[in-house]
Amino acid sequence: MLPVEKKCIFCGEKPVDKNKEHVLPKWLLELSGDPKRVVNQGIDWKTGSNRFFSADQFVFPACSGCNSFYADYLESDAKRIIEKLTKHEPVSCADYKILLDWFDKVRIGLWLGFRYLNKNHLGIKPNFHIDQRLGTKDRLLVCYPYNKDDRGITYIGTDSPFFSVMPSTLGIRINNLIFINVSADYLVSSRLGFPYPKISEIKKADNNMFSIGDFRKKNSITAIPPLIGKSQSDTFSVKQLA
Repeated sequence: MLPVEKKCIFCGEKPVDKNKEHVLPKWLLELSGDPKRVVNQGIDWKTGSNRFFSADQFVFPACSGCNSFYADYLESDAKRIIEKLTKHEPVSCADYKILLDWFDKVRIGLWLGFRYLNKNHLGIKPNFHIDQRLGTKDRLLVCYPYNKDDRGITYIGTDSPFFSVMPSTLGIRINNLIFINVSADYLVSSRLGFPYPKISEIKKADNNMFSIGDFRKKNSITAIPPLIGKSQSDTFSVKQLA
């Protein structure tokens, strides 16, 4: 087990002018209920018992500058977009780009946050923090209606060993909506006509490093749905899109 170092959840360095980051921002806690409500924050892996504490106390170390940057860059726009979606109002393509960035931030923040809460039980040394992951991978966001009137937030799978090792998928309910967020290298590249690796493997002899190779390119877009996975759908030339 590796010790949990007090590093900024955004940049991964020792916090400068240290303050605390709400992984689930205050505006989201207010949108979904009483910010001070006591909630279940997963299972304590050491004792096996559930953790309960105030929602607004789910905070972790951050640089003051990093915290301010993300508050200005993402949070006000994300609040506007989430509020519109919960009212079933339309949003723009630019809004979805912002929302994908925001989900990168929340997903990695929850991953690092639960690592702190579990005192790094699995001995994981992060290779990246929020700064290094934002907008760097193929991303997917699916939104489903949740047909109940109750307000609240539920995140799905974040306290599992699988998420602790590979924080690529996040499920989260926000009031009347359920979001599924996925982020990974070459997640949709093949079906969108971009280069993609034919070979991907984990090399145990090389410290379990993930290796890719033999890049291909279809020069065509596969009709969707589905965007991910094999399909017999027709394809059409990228040139037709110009």
